[in-house]
Amino acid sequence: MAEPIRIMIRSGAPVLYTLGDNEATDCHRMLSRSDMTAQGGVVGSSSAAAAAMYPVAAEYLTAESARSHMISEFFSDLTTDLTGTLAVDTHSAACPFNSMVVVDHMLVATIEMPGSNFGLSVEPNMDLVDPVASHQMMYDRANACNMEWITAAAKKAADHHIKAVLIGFQAAWWDVALVGTGSKSAAARHVAYEPFLQKMLEVTAAYPDIMFYTVHADSHFWLSFSPSNIQNWVNLMVEGSDRALYSYAKFTHDPNAEFDPLTVKEVHTKMSEQEAASYGR
Repeated sequence: MAEPIRIMIRSGAPVLYTLGDNEATDCHRMLSRSDMTAQGGVVGSSSAAAAAMYPVAAEYLTAESARSHMISEFFSDLTTDLTGTLAVDTHSAACPFNSMVVVDHMLVATIEMPGSNFGLSVEPNMDLVDPVASHQMMYDRANACNMEWITAAAKKAADHHIKAVLIGFQAAWWDVALVGTGSKSAAARHVAYEPFLQKMLEVTAAYPDIMFYTVHADSHFWLSFSPSNIQNWVNLMVEGSDRALYSYAKFTHDPNAEFDPLTVKEVHTKMSEQEAASYGR
């Protein structure tokens, strides 16, 4: 899963990256390892014999080791973006996916909040493959950093009179069932995302003159809405997956805007067959 990052780095544009579920959280589902959880294998058995049958066909066996690999390969320098051209603030070596930078009058921050219920979905035989306790440790670490980072981003924006804050991550955190029902209440789709929701309710209330955009992928279609009908919070889900190779969200800042200084548009580009084929290798 490191190749998409290399593609972005080769583009030459500054790159901020935050961990997604396919890169780490879902290592236990890998088909190359027969997938003893969701897709088949020795489903339902928790015996030592079943564990011994589990094929070791992947280099990185657990979410934590996959995460550590991504850090060692791409985050040796915590002071710049992945291209080394844009100076950024980083939360810490423990949470290097949490970065922050001011670009074109917008404060852009990333947090580590992957999908698949933040890794806390307990699936058959998961403990044999990637212990639930390890996922809980990853969640506790990332969630604590995220709460601090969202607070820090809001405060920095206020201190520097910045009217727009973009917070990027991967998870579709909200309850899909409520979208399109007319409900004005935001709801987290899993208890793991409840602290995020409460923190966003907190900062949007504390800084009513700042416009907050939370931006993520995960469910692979374009959708925007204001959680709980909050005037200064827009949640945007972009398409992600393969579509990210030729479509993206473009934010434009208008310094003359009375309240919300940002305009967002989904931009589509044409990819040649030759270029598309190169990404399949």
